[in-house]
Amino acid sequence: MIFPYQGSQILITDSMCDTNGHLNMVQHCQVLEDGCYGFQEDLGYTTEYFNRGYSNFVLEMNIRYLQEVFASDKVSTCYRLLDCGPKLFHYCAAILSPKGEICSVAEYVLAHVNLTERKTSNMNHELKQKMQNMLEEHKKSDSLNFKLNLSIEK
Repeated sequence: MIFPYQGSQILITDSMCDTNGHLNMVQHCQVLEDGCYGFQEDLGYTTEYFNRGYSNFVLEMNIRYLQEVFASDKVSTCYRLLDCGPKLFHYCAAILSPKGEICSVAEYVLAHVNLTERKTSNMNHELKQKMQNMLEEHKKSDSLNFKLNLSIEK
């Protein structure tokens, strides 16, 4: 399995599609965003953590569209942590067709942020450990069969 973290299943509706008859670019992003909340919580970004004044901001994103998604398709999302450092983490996400084929792949680089100062900050030990544990588990997954475009410096 390339993507070890299973997100959610989403039924694509007509209102999510554009004039070309396939899932709109903005809706692609929304589907991936809606599916990632459990993944982010398991990384340590919980409501409690946000209430302590910390969050993460997306710094960079790249989407590769591989297969069209149409209204009435029931797709699923999945995620994989790729790397993490003191302030940054890198993960990828995919939308899978009902047959399990990759329809699109998105890569993200996010920064840990102190919301009081509105600046990036080092992750605390607990958060960093959760991420490191997930990273070690995700490294056991099958090799990626596509090229990554983003990375982080540590």
